[in-house]
Amino acid sequence: MNTDSNKLISYIKIIAVILVFIICIGLLIFESYTLFIVYDEGNAVMPSNFGNFEKVRNILDDRPAKDEFSFAVIGDSRGYGALGYATFEEIMERLKDENLSFLVLLGDCVYKGTPYFHMYFKSEWSEELATKYPTFYLPGNHDIGKDFTLSEFEDQYGPAIFSFEHQGNLFIFLNVLPEPYTIDGSIAFLESMLPFDRSAYNKVFVFMHAPITVQSTHSTKKVIDGDKLFPLFKDLGVDYVYAGDYHGYFREEHDGIDYIVTGGGGAKLIKAKFGQFYHALIVTVRRDGGVFEEILQVAEARSLEDSMECLAMSEIYPFIKNNRILVIIINIAILLVLIFSYRIMYYCIRRFRNK
Repeated sequence: MNTDSNKLISYIKIIAVILVFIICIGLLIFESYTLFIVYDEGNAVMPSNFGNFEKVRNILDDRPAKDEFSFAVIGDSRGYGALGYATFEEIMERLKDENLSFLVLLGDCVYKGTPYFHMYFKSEWSEELATKYPTFYLPGNHDIGKDFTLSEFEDQYGPAIFSFEHQGNLFIFLNVLPEPYTIDGSIAFLESMLPFDRSAYNKVFVFMHAPITVQSTHSTKKVIDGDKLFPLFKDLGVDYVYAGDYHGYFREEHDGIDYIVTGGGGAKLIKAKFGQFYHALIVTVRRDGGVFEEILQVAEARSLEDSMECLAMSEIYPFIKNNRILVIIINIAILLVLIFSYRIMYYCIRRFRNK
């Protein structure tokens, strides 16, 4: 083998060993970064104006009467898996300049119903996403699961079914999820409101995660007993029903009630589907009965910092926590590889220089 070939093989060996060395260093750095992020932000405390608790609803009682007021609605802000909330943050940045009475999150604010994805959500909300107005959070099918049950959701964020009055209007929040979940609790809550004095309110608004309207232009998941909600909404004189789940925008009128689907808060879009774009809704309600809707549209955004934080908190940290012995073994192996690769690099470089 000639000298040039020997030099090329030596170069390849050195580069390969350097790559292994860099990868091992990178793994140790990201593990340290994960532990630091969890230590620094993992126990974030949510603002006092977030959640469905009575104390949050009571904030609205102190507001003076107005000729008009506005609220915002965002659905499905969970982002692309472990890639963070960059698009959702763009929406929230725009909303911070709006004069709103409150904000409604229609669910699917996390990618998976685990304590770790909720830990990331709370860390982001307490630092970057927090609002100056009350924010209510309905559970979506991605927000709960076997590792984060509905009971745990309600312990941390307040009841999933509730209502309140504001500026002469009634706002009803229901726990409506696609199958296999049932909506028995929501049906019972609505039935408990009957008979109902509709004349006591200017408008009646309903919020829930999964829509019950289905058209060929957009796809929705089946809601068990969803048809039972239609007559109840009619008996209560509901004017508007807001739902998410579908990652886009759609509306239709059914029996004199406007059904609006708004799920463009940051989750992945399929742009070939009808009405899929990133957005929030701003709804203005006037004392004279007028209701006006503004679509606040934003472009898709990505953030390396958010992606790293989300991946660290929601995926890497639970692996470390649940596999501690394995992680120790892996770390020892990485250290041995580092020592071995360093010795090889040192030997190869000395040999290469002596030729």
